[in-house]
Amino acid sequence: MITLPTCELTGILNDTIPFALDDPEYPEWNCIRICWDGDQLHTQARDEAHAAWSRWHPDDDPDQGSAQESLLEPYGGDDQPWTVVIRLADAKALTKMHKVDKKQMFAPVAIGEDAGNLRVHRNRQPGLMAITTTIEGQEVKFPDLAAVVTQHDRADAVRTIAFTPGLIAHFGQVRPRGPMEVTFTGQRGPAIVAIGDRFTGLIQPVRAAVEQGLKAVA
Repeated sequence: MITLPTCELTGILNDTIPFALDDPEYPEWNCIRICWDGDQLHTQARDEAHAAWSRWHPDDDPDQGSAQESLLEPYGGDDQPWTVVIRLADAKALTKMHKVDKKQMFAPVAIGEDAGNLRVHRNRQPGLMAITTTIEGQEVKFPDLAAVVTQHDRADAVRTIAFTPGLIAHFGQVRPRGPMEVTFTGQRGPAIVAIGDRFTGLIQPVRAAVEQGLKAVA
């Protein structure tokens, strides 16, 4: 099990939840991928037009040292790498279940993989009850977002590029831990979005009306 602050668990989930397709008929898009790579905890989501990838590291210090780490439940862990994909509805329920006030936001919570399922546990603490939750893992294919980013990690000068406003708005729901930086990879390639050091996103541009018209004529 990997131990992290409650606010970081709900934070990386909420960073990515808006990017999943909210339609259970498409299970490969209606899901959140959660994984531990031995160093960082990751959450990922995507639909057909954009994607999100949020990360947490045990050494992260979002409050500049004002929170006291638990002596008995230090952040991090020694799990071997694991991955679990859960339904979007279950991810939303998990964030609601662990929503706490600001005084308790750094309460430790543990997360891990258990026989293909996701297990989340919080010990009883002052003002908080103990909770143990097991969420069913999903057998769906999920793309390697790191490989996609690496494939397109090259800047390309473009004069104009178009995006769907509704898709851009999703990035406004990511925690503002730094300015939003956009790297354009070409007229057709996805733009790479970085918000701080722990969030990476992808957004596919839409074809201009002129280009669509030329294709129709051809």
